[in-house]
Formats: sequence, structure tokens, C-alpha cells
Amino acid sequence: MNTLASKENIEVLESLRVDFERWRKQRPRKRSIPNGLLDRAASLVDSLGIGVVSGTLRLNQKRLKDHVCDINSVPIQNEKINFTQITPPIRRSGLSCRLEMDGGELGPIHLQMDGPWSDELVRFLKLLRTAS
Repeated sequence: MNTLASKENIEVLESLRVDFERWRKQRPRKRSIPNGLLDRAASLVDSLGIGVVSGTLRLNQKRLKDHVCDINSVPIQNEKINFTQITPPIRRSGLSCRLEMDGGELGPIHLQMDGPWSDELVRFLKLLRTAS
């Protein structure tokens, strides 16, 4: 990240902090944070990091992370995703797996993994199963 962009992002974050403070003083009790403010906060996460943004704005880090994920996710309509898992042959150098899925309107999805199986792949496959 270049210094100029970093300074600009910090200035935007400071401006957003002032907007959050103003909203907190004027909001009725128990009101949710407006999506416009959360969207602006989410736009800074990639450049400044979730810890800096949530700490400066006094936001719950998990809530901000969830909002970033909601913005970046592609909605899957009520159609099943069909996939075929190919069991890899065992090689001396480890395992290799290629997973091909028909994502419907999303198009074909390909996943190639070389090396030992990992928890991330298992979580990914469980996530796909629950999405269908």
C-alpha cells in the first residue's frame, strides 16, 4: 500500500469516526447501525485491516466482518449445486485432488489442491453441502 493511499484512507476513517459519533449521539436507543455507515466502514477493511477499522469506529469486529462477507458474497438462489468429487491417486509427493462443480448460473467452479488434506478443504466441502 503506498503512503498517499494510506493517508487518504486514514483521513476517510477519521471522517467516518466523526459520522459514527454523531449518529450515536442522535440515534434512538436500540437502533441498528445504518447500512450506509457499515458499508463505508467495510470499504476500508481491505486497505486498513478489520482491527484498525473496528477499533477506531468502536464496532464489534465480528459484526463488521459478517457485513463485509455479506457485501462480497454472491447470493445463491434456491437451486442445488451439483458436484462430483474425484478421489486422487496417492503419489509419493502427497495427494492431489481436483473438484469440479456445476454452479448453475454461477458457472462451473474448479478447485485444485495438491498436498496433504487440510481442515480448510473439509470446511469448504461442508459449506458447499449446506448451501445446496
